[in-house]
Amino acid sequence: MLARKYRLFKEEDYKQAYKKGKFFSTPYFNIKYSPNCLGHARLGIVVSKRTLPKAVDRNKQKRRVRAIWGKNWQETVKKYDIIILIKHGCVSATEEQLQTAIKRFLHEKVL
Repeated sequence: MLARKYRLFKEEDYKQAYKKGKFFSTPYFNIKYSPNCLGHARLGIVVSKRTLPKAVDRNKQKRRVRAIWGKNWQETVKKYDIIILIKHGCVSATEEQLQTAIKRFLHEKVL
């Protein structure tokens, strides 16, 4: 589980990242990202009811992405607010596919 300081919680933080952030797309999720003034990255995950109607499924996908992020990238990425908008394709994706998609985003846009 990610510590609270590494997560986006406030509505104004989400709005700022949506408004000023840049966009990246993969088959499994869309990513909005923007620089922040902190010394670490913060992650927000969004799953719409249209994408996954059941709350159980939405929470499961959030946990999967959060676990991949925490294990592999939290200490590497600095000074970004990152919002991951999960698509329906994420449900059938394996952990390796999700890791590869996140790795591709980070190497192309952030690192």
